[in-house]
Amino acid sequence: IDQRFEKVAGALEIETGPAELGGIDVVVIADVADVTRSVDKIRTVLWITMPLLVMVAAGATWLLTGRALSPVRHMTRQVREITGGTLHERVAVPGTGDEIEALGATMNDMLDRLEVDDQRLRQFVSDASHELRSPVAVLRSEAEVALRDGTVVDPTDFAQGVLDESLRL
Repeated sequence: IDQRFEKVAGALEIETGPAELGGIDVVVIADVADVTRSVDKIRTVLWITMPLLVMVAAGATWLLTGRALSPVRHMTRQVREITGGTLHERVAVPGTGDEIEALGATMNDMLDRLEVDDQRLRQFVSDASHELRSPVAVLRSEAEVALRDGTVVDPTDFAQGVLDESLRL
């Protein structure tokens, strides 16, 4: 059917071509002023409510995200307070069964590894310090004895003692 739309004094006239109903032409005229007013009202309501709905949705998203991430904020605060002297402390792990729990467990595992490494390092420094102190003490005592004794010290023996202790160092 060939259709033509024409606005006629607030109405919409739809004129059709020849119909197959016995060759009768059909013309429909309807008043669209009420429809136009309704569409205008809906458009106005949408222009007013859409920005409000977007702001409400943004606020709700911000609040829900803040609430969901509060355990992460708490863990961050706890981790900031952990120092070299407090590596035995751990972060509180929420029993939520989600990524935040996995993050807390991972942080605690990392702190376990750091604590073990710190203990190993402290033990190494202690051992190295002891190993260095002994030869230095021997060298010092031999030098003090040589100076205090007043007897002539054999330079070769003294030099050999210094070499032996320096090798030990």
